[in-house]
Amino acid sequence: MNKNAMYNEDLLRCAHIIGSSFRDMHDLVLSVQEFVHFNSVHGRDPDNEYHFRHDLNVKKLLLAALSSDKQKPLLTCGPRARLMYDILRMYNITSKLLQVYTSDYEIVKGHQIIEVWNDHESKWESWDPDFNVYYLDKKTGRHIAYDDLVFGDLEDVLPFNRNSKGWSDTGTTVLKEHYFQAIMYDFPDFHMDHSILVNKDRLNLSKRFKYGTKYMTFREWAHDSYGFPKIVSF
Repeated sequence: MNKNAMYNEDLLRCAHIIGSSFRDMHDLVLSVQEFVHFNSVHGRDPDNEYHFRHDLNVKKLLLAALSSDKQKPLLTCGPRARLMYDILRMYNITSKLLQVYTSDYEIVKGHQIIEVWNDHESKWESWDPDFNVYYLDKKTGRHIAYDDLVFGDLEDVLPFNRNSKGWSDTGTTVLKEHYFQAIMYDFPDFHMDHSILVNKDRLNLSKRFKYGTKYMTFREWAHDSYGFPKIVSF
């Protein structure tokens, strides 16, 4: 069995543990998000050279889910989002990976999240397995997408999960105060040019950031990191 087949087999085992009886698609997606979140811990293992080896991460996730004696793997937002994306594939649910950015630190920082396509509503919806939240419009109660967070009024947004709501109670205040300044859509199964959409009223495009031994603007950093993505500011 090749590596991809083994990976998919482990993803199916995750789906088997999560189950198949859900009230609706929202409950299914939330259950997948919780499976990833509660069977891992946010962090980067200093001894792990293969932080983005998803085939190894899913095995660690399975071990944590199957035995209370097993230590939960340390995973940052990127591996957690990718595992959620891949487990959702086992349910034939369409999703995509995204990255949001901040210019509020000495270096460019990002946070990877996921959007899931709601076929019934014909729209994309925000999910975050790292913080275990999704986002609602306060006024309508409708599930919103990440462009609503990057370009909309964050005072009109309500982070939510099964046990808590609000920026403070869900631990997402740091995202509200810093991270929803720019967004890149990342499609891991297809080769395509990246586009980064920037809220010019939030992200400082003229600031220079430390990058190795150099200092670069956000545009220069993005070009060096991703190979000349299209930067669009609004």
